[in-house]
Amino acid sequence: MRGRRVARARLRAPSVAMLRLAKLGLAVALWAGLLSEVGVADVKAALEADEVLPQPASEARAVDLGEMLRCPACSFQSINDSDADVARDLRKLVRDQIEVGKSDAEIILFLKSRYGSAVEMAPPTTGHAAILWIVPGLCMLALLVGLVWRLRRRRTL
Repeated sequence: MRGRRVARARLRAPSVAMLRLAKLGLAVALWAGLLSEVGVADVKAALEADEVLPQPASEARAVDLGEMLRCPACSFQSINDSDADVARDLRKLVRDQIEVGKSDAEIILFLKSRYGSAVEMAPPTTGHAAILWIVPGLCMLALLVGLVWRLRRRRTL
């Protein structure tokens, strides 16, 4: 009998803090959903009417290239997602070069020569970038080895 009372006592109504937390979680989820819907705007909406190529295959290629290229003004958006004037110019330039018949590699090489390697969304890794990724790991490994060495030394004393 006593066990039943304890079990019933645990089934209390949620506290005010828990209800507020649930409301906050719901609000955050709704805002995240709203922002994701706003952020998933169609690429065609950002394009002007004169930017769209008449051939669907060429347009798809231009959209794919636009996703691989970073806007120099926005730096965290592709040229397809950006509304900046320089992004509009780059979209036009990519489409003009596709119409001329240049390959994707030639277009990217031309833009890299003009704007630097930062124009790529995924720039190639270099020795400097490798150092930036490796050094923190080596520091953490050195700290871990030092900590283990110190703990073992303490135990022997």
